Amino acid sequence: MRTSIEMDVQGQSYPEYSLSIALTNKSEGPLTVYRHSLAWIGWHSIVLVAVKEDAVGTLLEKNTLIDDAGPSMLTIKSGETLAGKISLVERFPNFLEALEERNVIVFWSYNLQPVDASPSETAGGFVHFSKT
Repeated sequence: MRTSIEMDVQGQSYPEYSLSIALTNKSEGPLTVYRHSLAWIGWHSIVLVAVKEDAVGTLLEKNTLIDDAGPSMLTIKSGETLAGKISLVERFPNFLEALEERNVIVFWSYNLQPVDASPSETAGGFVHFSKT
């Protein structure tokens, strides 16, 4: 079965500064995944890079935590949408300070790895946060 997903990623600004993510199963059938592989649950399941909008694209330091996956699975029905949030202040400890100086751009990249099917194509994009 070919794995097809759709990602909708929106930035949420003050006061929580987060990414709101909606993942929709566009495959013909259900997908069984490890719960931890969802972008907003597993700390390392999505690639996130934040940069100041300056001439050199200064990278923001990122927290790197040990992330224990665990065995919990769930099934996403065809057409079903799951949603969650990623706190940018938790991921990037200097996020708020950076926003005081410059606009910040958060780049993201994600592919879903089902247990019983091939991985999805990589989805990606960016979200722009305006200086406070």
